[in-house]
Amino acid sequence: MKPTLFLALIFIVTACSTPEPRSPIQQTKPKTEPTSVQINKELLLKETELIERYIANQSELVFNTSPSGLWFAASDVETIPPQKGTRIDFEYEVFDLNNTRVYDRKTIGKQSYYVNEQPIMFGLKEALFILKEGASGTFLLPSILAYGVLGDQNKIGSNTPLVIQLKITNIETANK
Repeated sequence: MKPTLFLALIFIVTACSTPEPRSPIQQTKPKTEPTSVQINKELLLKETELIERYIANQSELVFNTSPSGLWFAASDVETIPPQKGTRIDFEYEVFDLNNTRVYDRKTIGKQSYYVNEQPIMFGLKEALFILKEGASGTFLLPSILAYGVLGDQNKIGSNTPLVIQLKITNIETANK
């Protein structure tokens, strides 16, 4: 019985000792690859330069900027955002920054958007909220507000800033 008690005592003493920290087998090297944040910042700077060049060639239009980075030239601007469920009817066409038409009004057709009830391109959504009924405007969307990294999987490539010519044809306010 004594050897069993002795072994149990040794087991308890050794089991209660604190573990020794082990050093890593392989040291990690600092990352030299750019992070996605760095890549996006560089992309935004490049796109901003392209948009500013585009604006410089549009002497007849005066552009403003929204906090999200949307550039717009419009005369009849709305300051009160529409209520959820409001239907906005509109027409638009899409150009690249070289003024090459990507999609025309006929191809896109008349569109309706129910505020905050269906998905829509973020930059276009913001543009719809800027214009009053019957108004039209020119909107410059950095790629992050347009189709982003993927493009539209058709005519708009990856990371492509867009020009949108937009006209609001009707706004039907939602009933509370």
